[in-house]
Amino acid sequence: MGTRLGLWIGGVGLSGLLAACGSGGTSATTDFGGSMGSGGAGFTFTSRAAVVAADVDADGLSDLVAIPRDGVTRPAAWRNVGAGLYREAPAAWLDLPAFIAVLEDCVAQDDAQLEAGLAIHAAHAPGPRDPAYAVLHVGEPVRDTAAAPVVEAVEPGRGPVRSLALVRGHDLAARGSPGTVAFGDRQAQVLFAFPEAILVAVPDGLPLGATEVRVTRSGLESAPGTFEVVEGAVPVIEEILPSRVAVGALAVLRGHDLGTPLDAVEVVFEGASPVRAMGLSHAVAVRVPEGARSGPVTVTVNGRTSAPFRVEVGTLPTPAVRALVPGAASVGSLVRIEGADLFSVAERAHVSFGGVEAALFALGEGSLTVIVPRGATDGDVTVTLGDRTSSGMPFDVVARGAPHLDDVTPTSGIAGDLLTITGTDLVDLSAWTPGRRPPMPLLGDLRVAIGGAAAWFVLPTAEGLQVIVPRDGATGAVVVTVNGVASNELRFTLR
Repeated sequence: MGTRLGLWIGGVGLSGLLAACGSGGTSATTDFGGSMGSGGAGFTFTSRAAVVAADVDADGLSDLVAIPRDGVTRPAAWRNVGAGLYREAPAAWLDLPAFIAVLEDCVAQDDAQLEAGLAIHAAHAPGPRDPAYAVLHVGEPVRDTAAAPVVEAVEPGRGPVRSLALVRGHDLAARGSPGTVAFGDRQAQVLFAFPEAILVAVPDGLPLGATEVRVTRSGLESAPGTFEVVEGAVPVIEEILPSRVAVGALAVLRGHDLGTPLDAVEVVFEGASPVRAMGLSHAVAVRVPEGARSGPVTVTVNGRTSAPFRVEVGTLPTPAVRALVPGAASVGSLVRIEGADLFSVAERAHVSFGGVEAALFALGEGSLTVIVPRGATDGDVTVTLGDRTSSGMPFDVVARGAPHLDDVTPTSGIAGDLLTITGTDLVDLSAWTPGRRPPMPLLGDLRVAIGGAAAWFVLPTAEGLQVIVPRDGATGAVVVTVNGVASNELRFTLR
């Protein structure tokens, strides 16, 4: 299953579900480009690594840290020095409490808790502050390659100078060669380079409008991608999470044009002095300051201030469960919990099925997707955050049967199309344990065949499975096999 993801760089959504700090990695080597200024080649990783944004040195600016996932390779970091620039962080950062706290927390988090749709979490450090951090990208290790780099997209496809962007493609970086990135005739500052994505700062001095983006690696140049340079827009606040915030707690303002880690972002609460915040384009992470009270909140990005948005300040809200989808399922199946205030960026969510804690699989807009745990029986499902527990919603645990397909949509298509398969008992994730890293293989003994060919991408949901038609697929039966037991067959036509 694919495990790449990009989060909150210009509002990019999840492009994979099961990759985050808790996932694995094997290699133990890091290549350091060693560049200090704009236009330089950054770090390439020969181990899998998560790139996160966090204010490590408490100067109000969001720094960047790459956290290798092999347990051996040392992390790499860039310090935000303002004026749209990062510089390689000094070695002394490795001993800073905030730096250590972010690394340890990222390693400790399970995948679903960390991604959260928001990809924001709070680390616990000694001293007066718990640093917040956000996952920007999880990259795969570089390797040796002689192929030319290929640019497939720039995410986001538009933005102002000094913003962060992911150049996506393949063979973009190789062992010892992170590649350089040019926007038109200007070299971009490369921060972290992976084979499938390079994180860059859009260079100053670009004219407004479309510009070509090229990657050069080992003397080989890619065909161009495109990026549109635009003026910085006025930020817009659309929502705050949780619905009622508390002084000293971490809150997330959602909307658009809310700044990036390179921008100067300030938030003003009614009754309180302005506070620096971490801009993530479609989200802002901020700790509610002393003196804040209910009333309007504004976000200012590089001098541009949003319209006021009213927030309620008081005690944190109690989670509210409104629906379970489905209302009955077997152990190891997925259930989506729908409601309000079901998760917090600073508190771990605990879900109970009749008193038995469930592992969290994914978080979405107003929902949690969890796995019916071993030992669960008929009873109430509750969600707990801190000392606040929701009212119970009744749920029936049924015996597991053979996987059964109800429908495949669409019934015809081409290789690369996304199919939605609905049915029951289409996955058994009972090996997942709350508070621990997901097992390997992630999805247990699950296989999906389309016309006799195995699908390489399978994503379980509460309703069934999402599957990409493989390149070697053919017209024929769609069959799901779980724990060696095959489902009934539904027909798919390859056009």
